[in-house]
Amino acid sequence: MVRSTQSRPGTEPGTSSGGIAPEPASPSATVLAWAMVALLVLRVVATVAPGQYAWGLSFARDVAPAFAWPLLALLAAVVGWAALGRSVAPRALRGARPLAAAWAWLLAVALLTLLWVMPDQVRIVGDFVLRLGALDEHWFRTLFPQALPLDRLVNHVLPAFAAGALSVEPLLVMRWLGLLEALVLVLLAVRFARLVSDRASVACVVATIVCFGGYATLLTGYSKPTPQVALCALAAGTLGVELVSTGRAAAGFAAAVSLGLAFHRGGLPLLLVWAVVSVLAWQRAGPERSRLWPLVVPLIVFVAEAPRLFHVIRTFDVDVNFLPSEVRQQGGALAAGLSPLRLMDAANAVLLHAPLAPLALYALAGARRSAAALALSTLMVAFVPVLLFVYLPLGSFRDYDSLGSAGAAFAVASAWAVARGLARVPRAGAIATALAASVAVPFVLMLASLTDLDRGVKRADSLLAGPPQRSATHRASVLDWMGLRALNEERYELARDAYRRLCLETPVPRALKLWGASALIADSPREAQGAFTRLLERVPADPVGWYGLWMSAAAAGDTLTAARASERALSWGSGSPEMHDVVEFFENYPRLYAVLRGLLVPAGDASR
Repeated sequence: MVRSTQSRPGTEPGTSSGGIAPEPASPSATVLAWAMVALLVLRVVATVAPGQYAWGLSFARDVAPAFAWPLLALLAAVVGWAALGRSVAPRALRGARPLAAAWAWLLAVALLTLLWVMPDQVRIVGDFVLRLGALDEHWFRTLFPQALPLDRLVNHVLPAFAAGALSVEPLLVMRWLGLLEALVLVLLAVRFARLVSDRASVACVVATIVCFGGYATLLTGYSKPTPQVALCALAAGTLGVELVSTGRAAAGFAAAVSLGLAFHRGGLPLLLVWAVVSVLAWQRAGPERSRLWPLVVPLIVFVAEAPRLFHVIRTFDVDVNFLPSEVRQQGGALAAGLSPLRLMDAANAVLLHAPLAPLALYALAGARRSAAALALSTLMVAFVPVLLFVYLPLGSFRDYDSLGSAGAAFAVASAWAVARGLARVPRAGAIATALAASVAVPFVLMLASLTDLDRGVKRADSLLAGPPQRSATHRASVLDWMGLRALNEERYELARDAYRRLCLETPVPRALKLWGASALIADSPREAQGAFTRLLERVPADPVGWYGLWMSAAAAGDTLTAARASERALSWGSGSPEMHDVVEFFENYPRLYAVLRGLLVPAGDASR
């Protein structure tokens, strides 16, 4: 693992000539202990309380009780022991050489093993289902025209090519990529930990806090750039602190910011971090400023990407992510961003990604006295507008991947605060263990909750039921996910119910089409006929609607409607655009062919 030059406890890392920097604010052992107690109580209350006010903390309720409650009990015991000032490890084991030599490797093995044995089967986050489908069906450019070239290369072109070359599923390739990204995460965490502490026990805790953020749960096959931008934010924080503290890592810091900008427009806040860190590094470097030449690279990348970025922002983000109709109805971006529900969702997202996020406030408090604290504070502040003023069409509870960079900023800042606090504790075994557990246990519970699709559906239902009451757009996003996920698993009754509920609230043509198809496959032809009838009322020329109406009416025994629809459907030639649309739809849901054959065989037209 990567090592960095260490600083003496109580000094700014890498202070030149051994000079002692002004001591920034740092939490005492008592503050660390009782912060963990408060967060644990909040997590337990969120698990047992009705509603989804604390959706970022309540993953234990979505895990089998026989697994969740022993973990929570263990966490409570460790945190309680630390709050009482007790020691955990025998004195002979404290500071043992094996820990100092092996903890980084053990951390890497633990993270990679957890990500491999507990893959995300629920796939409710963001565009997981759509991105996976785009890998299989070459729809990427149609579904994601706003994707930048690096995103398209890394998350679509290369995985699709590798899957074809190796004859494996694209999802498997994305899981391998996720493990590589997890290894990068460990390397960054260890580098940061060894930069801020020369004590193995403290460094291990710091690295654990950085490694086991909620953003790491996205590294199990999610083919979207948001996890990669979160890694870039972590790298910018880690290497930015190193740059302003030691004068090294200019190239690595520049690469982190540049990649963030090239992957996704969500990396634009890193420009503020780049500007502040560059000024601090320039002030520190003195006559060695020529070594800072890599810091110009992010500016070059930004200039090259700016036309594409601003085109996407103007043509896509303004109407979808900045000022959609829901935001305008709430009185504008400021009113919507500061609404109680949005503030609550932002707090949930931050605590999901950074379980010790409140401790990051110590970085803000120390920003005037520490270059490292100022760099980390800038990283957090840069992503606050994303938390508050970027409207997420799927809801923060589904689009939490888009807030992973903000969470990563709070995670690395809270890890820095922990390192400062533990530096004041001569024998920190109990507190260090409790801090590590306070991050690792929520991470394991979240991963475990994502492995159980049935419990994931129940969680989605509870989000729909509330409280709090969600908007029609956010409710529709949950029902649409539920329907798509059920169709992927060939659970057509569940899909029929999800799309029926969606169409009762938001009867958009695509949802009506999928409601009719799933109802038809689930042997509910009258319901399917109603769905296709409503579809044709909205889009009278829809070819899938006419074909579906013919099939559903024939199955329901409505011969008059079936005859009228079949006359329209059978008038299209095999090479017509209408038949192309029908065939494409049927290829996505091949069980419809079986329904069609069942209708045609009794009429002696099985060869059609």
